[in-house]
Amino acid sequence: MVSFFSLFLPKQSFSQTNDYNDSNPVSLNSSTSCTIPANGNPAYSLNGSTENAAVPAGCSIGIHYDVWFSFVAASTSETVTIGNFGDKVTNPEVQIFSGTAYANFVSKACGSTSATASSLTAGTTYYVRVSNVGSNPSGNGQSSKFDICLTHPTPPAPPPANDDCSGATTLTSATSCSNISGTIVSATASTGLPVGCEAVGTHYDVWYKFVAASNTHTVDVSGQGTSFTNPEIQLYSGTCGSLTSLTCGATSLTSSLLTIGNTYYVRVSNIASSITSNGGFNICVTHPAPPAPPVVVAAGRMNEVYKQTILSGSGILQYPWEITYGPDDKLWITESRGYKVYRMDPSTGSKTTVLDVSQGSTWLPSPSDSLNVQFSSGQNPWPQGGLAGLAIHPQFLDGTGLHDYVYISYVHRYLYTAASSAGIFFRNKIVRFTYNSGTGRLGMPAVVCDTIPGGQDHNSQRMIIAPVTPGGTNYLFYAAGDMGSGQFAN
Repeated sequence: MVSFFSLFLPKQSFSQTNDYNDSNPVSLNSSTSCTIPANGNPAYSLNGSTENAAVPAGCSIGIHYDVWFSFVAASTSETVTIGNFGDKVTNPEVQIFSGTAYANFVSKACGSTSATASSLTAGTTYYVRVSNVGSNPSGNGQSSKFDICLTHPTPPAPPPANDDCSGATTLTSATSCSNISGTIVSATASTGLPVGCEAVGTHYDVWYKFVAASNTHTVDVSGQGTSFTNPEIQLYSGTCGSLTSLTCGATSLTSSLLTIGNTYYVRVSNIASSITSNGGFNICVTHPAPPAPPVVVAAGRMNEVYKQTILSGSGILQYPWEITYGPDDKLWITESRGYKVYRMDPSTGSKTTVLDVSQGSTWLPSPSDSLNVQFSSGQNPWPQGGLAGLAIHPQFLDGTGLHDYVYISYVHRYLYTAASSAGIFFRNKIVRFTYNSGTGRLGMPAVVCDTIPGGQDHNSQRMIIAPVTPGGTNYLFYAAGDMGSGQFAN
């Protein structure tokens, strides 16, 4: 006859009833996420736990029946979470300590079911006390059990490769936008940059560069992520460490003062806040298409031959009026109905707007914006001329900055329509503007005359600066039209 004798022991291994006095704290591994189950068989137990009187006081008053864990910090912030309690665990508490023994333990954080300790040192060992406060939780089965996990925040992404000017990503300019993707996530703020047109605030930035293929280039940023909420782009000349700010924009900028073959830098930034996610964007740089090659034309009774280059195709300018070749070797063009002034390269046709006094324009700050035309582009009948005359000071851009004046004449406002077809009357102005060669804009308006009568017809408005006698004093001459004598409302 064979006899069998069996002995069943309760599941209370030392890894589950781990008193620090036994130098056997269970080691926890930190991860970026964990889930405490809502039910099931927990992994750890408070069964048989006792109070360690020498441990610094807990975060709550009362006897702490405890077990111990340890972990090596993977981050400067770690969170311990406990849950899935048995019915004997009625008043749980978790506490994190630094130190190596009771005598030098320092409480870092505590809570009922979760505790987060900050300002930790990665790679250092810390200790965790899990306890039931006030009553002994010992019991059979799952009544004294619990689960525990340790987490740390997902580390931030490293700064982009083009976080600094020295690592600027190269863009290639084209005549149409060809986007490349970028990100401003984890970008840091550049320091030591010269003061320029940038908005006030800390700029968390990334950098790009391109070689100018034209005198005029446009940089566009689009498709910003939902966290990229306060963008700015800035254009620089020079080299990293010795940059000069040229112009700024929110998501687009244009400069027509570039030198072909030179390298320029673009700073893309988010103002006031560092972005940790959803900070992507697209960027491209473009330049105007070159004009068509010259066309050989034969015309006239003598069959003379000349070359023709189209600098601006039909329908692009809104009724160009004055075309003046300036001392800066550029064409200065007034747009009669658009109420804009352009500066154009006579070789390539690339142009930039230097003045906009159309209705509602924000080019001039208040109160100077009252100089904008006071009727809409739908004015009917339209006064002949609109923005018409232009004259440039003979000493324009002479290096002194004292004579960088451009004089503009234009029909400023509608006055009234006379009865019996006796005429439609307007008021004309002559305004002097100062050219800023740094920004490429006309500004600082000074009204020369604002009482010149105008009409629907024959406004003229031609201007020239010249001396009365050779070598004499220069005067501004203005040709006023006869307004068609006001007859027939024509």
